[in-house]
Amino acid sequence: MTVMHRPAGGAAMETHVVIRRDWDWAQLLLQPVYTVTLVSRDDWGVAEVVRRHRCKQGQENAFKGPLTELGLHHPPCKSYNANQAFYWCGQLAQLLLMMLQYKVLPVKARMHGLGPLIRDFVRSVGLLRKQGRQWTMLFGRSNHRLDWLLRPERLEPG
Repeated sequence: MTVMHRPAGGAAMETHVVIRRDWDWAQLLLQPVYTVTLVSRDDWGVAEVVRRHRCKQGQENAFKGPLTELGLHHPPCKSYNANQAFYWCGQLAQLLLMMLQYKVLPVKARMHGLGPLIRDFVRSVGLLRKQGRQWTMLFGRSNHRLDWLLRPERLEPG
């Protein structure tokens, strides 16, 4: 359904698309849920506006992880291509951290998002040294989650 509305103090009418949802997957909702979307084109049909909005939302959902988990809300460059590369690297970093989380760490380490993983492993201070022909990584005692890496027998199969 399309609704026209003039905001208080506004000079022009604005077009909104209202979508009513009675179901949440297979569950019937007790009360319908309405989604109101401000649109800039009122010459398209409602179905086309909804399709384009949902497609855009799906593209934005791909960037939700790097934005919230890695704190990449403000791109560092003024160049569009450089920012594309920046966010692409952010998505790649998120995928690599999730792979580490699900392949290396125990189940209880997967419940907290990527924030604790970044804080406890990526940003942790350590000393890499070579003694003889063997490399050793020494971590500080303040890192309390190293037991997740040191005890692989505690990992869930899969």
